[in-house]
Amino acid sequence: MSVPRHKLMYSAFVVSVVGLIFMIVAACAVSTDAQVVKNTCWSTGSPNEFVDVYVGLSGVAYQLHDTGTDEDGKLKFTNWEDYECSSGDADLCDKSGDCKTAATGLIATAILGAVTQLGQLTTDLQRSTIAGDLNCQKTMGIVTGIFGLVSTLYSLTGFTASCWHVSEKMTVGPGLVLIAFGNIFKLYDVFCHAILPTPPHRHQGGGLALQKSINNA
Repeated sequence: MSVPRHKLMYSAFVVSVVGLIFMIVAACAVSTDAQVVKNTCWSTGSPNEFVDVYVGLSGVAYQLHDTGTDEDGKLKFTNWEDYECSSGDADLCDKSGDCKTAATGLIATAILGAVTQLGQLTTDLQRSTIAGDLNCQKTMGIVTGIFGLVSTLYSLTGFTASCWHVSEKMTVGPGLVLIAFGNIFKLYDVFCHAILPTPPHRHQGGGLALQKSINNA
């Protein structure tokens, strides 16, 4: 039984689009807008009873409350260069430098992850037709998918260790969840490329083989 080429690769395309959306939203955490960082932060928590923090990639958004000052309720942003830990949690403050390094190191990863996802979409579409399917496209679909998945998830371990698991007062943010799932979705794309064979005429030359491939599609 032949693999339903169009349905298989179109499903891979749809999953890849969802993954792209997830990664674009996660990449918005590079913003210096306080509201954007709050909505797309990669880690969040309340280091003490007076402040909520939202860790982005370029800096930290924070919101004070119950301080009895005019600053209560105001959402502000500070970049990593100007950030000073004042949570009162010694362990958390000691790790703030590591968090800065991990977060800024992921800026390129977050942006490139979304950009390279576009190439995955074009590969999915190209392999959906016999005429456009190439041996190199299958190889690229598998290799780049696995490499992107492994390299990104490995990079995320540094962030989780320095900005999330560093304290029980911190928890995972929506941005980290989205980029993780956006990359895990690559597994389905890799699976589709792996089980879909390239057309016979790509292995044996000749117009007759091409015509048979088209007739059997």
